[in-house]
Amino acid sequence: RVHTNDMTIITCEFANHNHTPDPADCIKREVLAKIKSAGKSTTETTGGIVVAAVEGPPVSVLGKLPPVNSMKRNVQRVRKETIQGAMRNPSCRTEFLLP
Repeated sequence: RVHTNDMTIITCEFANHNHTPDPADCIKREVLAKIKSAGKSTTETTGGIVVAAVEGPPVSVLGKLPPVNSMKRNVQRVRKETIQGAMRNPSCRTEFLLP
């Protein structure tokens, strides 16, 4: 944080983190992002997507991941949002598209 007075620096404080860096947390976020992107782009089962994503990372990361049922539910939510975005219900008759 820097305090200035008419464009001159009065005090300069450096912020200190109050936690240690955790590389396992970064890998956890990558795994969860991988699960979400696979849910949007593939038709594989939700369990298959979760198993494929969990196979690669080290054991230290697996303890930080949410429960398997929660990760499966996230895949289902992402798919629901993707489908509803592409095929939403029409709000009036003029939005019906008939072939």
